[in-house]
Amino acid sequence: MLLAAWLLSFQINAQLNFQVGYGLGFVNLSETKQLLDRYKLQNPWLSSGFQDIRFLNGFVVGFRQSWTGVSAGINWKYRLANTKADGLQPATNSSYTKELFFNLQTYSLNVEVGGERIHFGTSLDLNILYIKEKHTGSSDKLLLSRETQYGSQFYINLNFPASNSCQISLQPFYFMPWKDFGLDKLQSGLQLAPEPGSVKESFRHFGISLIINNGPQSGN
Repeated sequence: MLLAAWLLSFQINAQLNFQVGYGLGFVNLSETKQLLDRYKLQNPWLSSGFQDIRFLNGFVVGFRQSWTGVSAGINWKYRLANTKADGLQPATNSSYTKELFFNLQTYSLNVEVGGERIHFGTSLDLNILYIKEKHTGSSDKLLLSRETQYGSQFYINLNFPASNSCQISLQPFYFMPWKDFGLDKLQSGLQLAPEPGSVKESFRHFGISLIINNGPQSGN
């Protein structure tokens, strides 16, 4: 009887929240930058080389189940960045543009602990990095690379109740894949001569997200 009563109380106190938000990450893609700089050197007719990628931005959606002092959830993060180069192509004497699109998607299992105002969290992530390109004369984006790596994210939720059914959280985070992503296919797609060894990029970054939690908020 006591166990049944405890389980019933446990379920009553549980809170299921739907989450949606936006995140901005600050990233240092030094190996990617070297490849893009080599592309500019190999094509001196370009008036503008690829701009450095310093930010990844995108949205997050998911669900979180909360009990007193602990929460668990799942979510999907979609982050992207793009850069382009352009110039007057000598062979055709016409303007030419090449764009690169970086799309990092993450499927996460999250665990959080803490009180009403502050939660400390970590995740087990499945990360998928897509790199695509589009150039003058092509109508669709061409997939250059698709690679999967596991990883984790470490974060703090700073919670601000907005109503009995809504909570806003500021979430500083650090994103860490367990292994680097390969850039060999990007190198090949840019028609650059391969260098000794494999070209890799970690895509580790830190940032901040703004997350809205919709659902019952009492008893976090």
